[in-house]
Amino acid sequence: MGVDFYVVVPKLGIRIYVGRHISEENSEEFMEKLIVISLSKGKKSLTDIAKELNEPTTTIGRYLPILMEKELVIKESRGSYKLLDNLFGYWVKQKYAAV
Repeated sequence: MGVDFYVVVPKLGIRIYVGRHISEENSEEFMEKLIVISLSKGKKSLTDIAKELNEPTTTIGRYLPILMEKELVIKESRGSYKLLDNLFGYWVKQKYAAV
């Protein structure tokens, strides 16, 4: 029998299920989710996302190429990012806005 782990992110107004075991893999997936949620709420610059998540820009900068490789995020201009699919962004925003 395990314990369920949730992380509350007050600035985003969300609570996310992490799982029964916390591992490095879980934390990487978690950070990707937080970035996607932040982008769905309209944060576009690396700096804005980092400030909202209270993370260094270097950390956010490490995950954005991963999200681009997964075809979830595109780079609009220098330092500006957005979700590739607007419908997906809307779904993410609606799903986590109520949590």
